[in-house]
Amino acid sequence: MNEPPPIRPDVYYGGQAVMEGVMIRGPEHMAVAVRHPKGHIVRHSEKLTGLYTGRARKIPLLRGVLILWETLSLGMRALSFSSRVVMEE
Repeated sequence: MNEPPPIRPDVYYGGQAVMEGVMIRGPEHMAVAVRHPKGHIVRHSEKLTGLYTGRARKIPLLRGVLILWETLSLGMRALSFSSRVVMEE
């Protein structure tokens, strides 16, 4: 008899628009894809450090502060990357 596939835990993704592209964040990685002025797609990805995935994210009050900081810092890094690609000629 066939066994049902194992149940996977919910995985949440989020992202934002950047100049000529998009940034997406998963549980352990962040990726940015930007269209270069010459037409090709430039990609960048990085593994997130413990600050973004650690135990401190489980403490209610601290979690809000960390998520705000994380959103601002990842967003600014993604926007900086996209602006460098778009302004490159």
